[in-house]
Amino acid sequence: MDRAITEKIRHSAEEHFEECREIADFMTDNPEVGLDNHLAAGRISELLKKKGYEVENNYLGIMSAFRAFKGKSDNKPKAAILVETDALPEVGHACGHSLSAGASLLAAFCAESVFDDLPFDIELIGTPGEEFPGGKVLLDKEGAFDGYEFAIMTHMDNRTYPDSGFLACNDRYITFTGKASHASDAPEKGINALNAARLYMDAMDMWRQHIPRTTQIQGVVEFGGDMPSTVPDRTVLNYYFRARTLKELDEITAISDRVLEGVSLAVGAKYMQEQRYETYADFYRNPVGRKIVCDVYDELGIDYIVRNDTNGSSDIGNVDQKIPCFHLYMAATDDPNAFLHDKSFAAYLKTESGYQGLKNAAMSMTAVIGELGTQDGLLEELKKKHREYRSQNK
Repeated sequence: MDRAITEKIRHSAEEHFEECREIADFMTDNPEVGLDNHLAAGRISELLKKKGYEVENNYLGIMSAFRAFKGKSDNKPKAAILVETDALPEVGHACGHSLSAGASLLAAFCAESVFDDLPFDIELIGTPGEEFPGGKVLLDKEGAFDGYEFAIMTHMDNRTYPDSGFLACNDRYITFTGKASHASDAPEKGINALNAARLYMDAMDMWRQHIPRTTQIQGVVEFGGDMPSTVPDRTVLNYYFRARTLKELDEITAISDRVLEGVSLAVGAKYMQEQRYETYADFYRNPVGRKIVCDVYDELGIDYIVRNDTNGSSDIGNVDQKIPCFHLYMAATDDPNAFLHDKSFAAYLKTESGYQGLKNAAMSMTAVIGELGTQDGLLEELKKKHREYRSQNK
């Protein structure tokens, strides 16, 4: 990237930083969980309108979602900057979404002021409920990401990475129903629902050695029975399955279905299962995108680590099924003991290191957008690699 452009990005980030920091601080102080992020969406919309954006609130009927754009283009393609707005129960924005939302806004303002004539229009899409129930999944079902060239956002962490390797994920909420009886006086009259739960858990654990290493099985006993003297007539299990692709996720889910049928026959208990959250799709680490981000980090002097492991899940994977997506990770602290989703991380949201992370994330996203908009053939190369991967991993 041209050194003069890099300096323009730095200058623009400083110029627009305070108003974006104020948004981040407001969100940190007023955390909202799930889809009801009306305080954050409202404050962000106010700033965007002040900046001359048109804002569609409750976009496509999704609570707290929004789309923001400027004027009418001459049939230009579009790129999306995603703005996450939700927090976590109990620990607030220990997910870092308040800082990443501020960074997305700052990136949009910087890109507008630094690049005069990009080959695509930049729009902002507010995406509530990333933690649950999956706002991007709901938006995607309504076609929110159709027609975009690519999407970009940054997540905060205690280290900086160029990309993410998210697994596909779904959930199963399983209720076993048996028959209660006195455990000492008439155990033969009971059907033990806890035995069904134990058999299911043991059987799924036995499958671990026969499934791909990237497939994960995670579960807890949510309810095991009332008291030892009564044969449990009801137990509840809460399970997550994760896998490298949606196809492999379907495979582990099918195994679970067969196990449920088997333990039901073995114990005599009935079962009922439901999926309570949206299925999150896998995320592709595009090598073209990785190189772009690494080059940007090098130019901006941002230290980073390249990692190739796959873990965790996010609803941005559903967007990535359609269009290439960038999901950068940026350090908001260098404290190795400050972990995402923990109060230790939330302590850094309103600190100099957190604010620097916001700036670094915004500058990085701006530079990535600039590279894709000014380097001939780069965007097509990114899209080609994405198409090839998706066609091979349906």
